[in-house]
Amino acid sequence: MDYFKSLLLFSLVGFLSADCPTASGPCPENWSYQSVSNACYFLKNFTASNGKTWDVVDVNEAELRCRQLNPKGRLVSIHDALENQIVFDFLKTTNLMASTMAPAGSNPCSSAYSWCGLSYTKATDSFAWTDGSKADWIPPVYKLSGITYYGMSSDESCGGTKIWGSYSTEAAQLLARYICKIAL
Repeated sequence: MDYFKSLLLFSLVGFLSADCPTASGPCPENWSYQSVSNACYFLKNFTASNGKTWDVVDVNEAELRCRQLNPKGRLVSIHDALENQIVFDFLKTTNLMASTMAPAGSNPCSSAYSWCGLSYTKATDSFAWTDGSKADWIPPVYKLSGITYYGMSSDESCGGTKIWGSYSTEAAQLLARYICKIAL
């Protein structure tokens, strides 16, 4: 029985690694193609233009920068559990808690989330993706008052992997990363 489990696991690993985040396929340069979702992804990872602290952006700036990278680029939308896993694989970091690059007054784990394109509007009790695609898959997230935007993180030193963060528009949250998507 263990032999068959190992064979299945090996096959699954081979399937997922065939579309590793380094392959560009039909995507623009520096974007990664995933055939499972037929989309291109770009992670704007940690940068520190001043050499001391991470550059951070709000959700609107992140969306604008995705469009500047490519006219078809938008903050990532996720449409099933497999695509959710793909996105979290891009975001995986290690030992962020030890970083000294977080903005002043912020712990590294708080700033290290990555903006995605999901929002929730309390007034209409509805979810939406910034790319306009159907909100047909929603992760387990908190709904806050007003409009809520969401970020994602995956670092064991920050309390676990595959974590969704909820941010109210009143908080003007700034995050150090964002992930863009071009649906093909």
